Amino acid sequence: MSGGAYGDTEAVPRVGGAVGGTGGGCLAGTNAARGEYTHYVDGDDWLEPDMESALMAALIETGADIAVTGYIDTRGIRHPAGSVPAGTYDRAALEEA
Repeated sequence: MSGGAYGDTEAVPRVGGAVGGTGGGCLAGTNAARGEYTHYVDGDDWLEPDMESALMAALIETGADIAVTGYIDTRGIRHPAGSVPAGTYDRAALEEA
């Protein structure tokens, strides 16, 4: 992450240098991660001020391993989070299916 509006903090470290595009940036960030969760953000993404805390609260409240969000495009059109219905899923049950 380039720091940007959040600057360089322990919670949001800067991962810089030539990393080879989006895939390289994700890999560099994953390798530098020190926490329990990661959140991938591209250069054209906009995060609302409370987005990270809302995602973390949902993960903690539900015990989920992943949080998926939708997005709002540049025209203001909302796009839902895709084809995975909202809810909490049991990993063991999914692995058996």
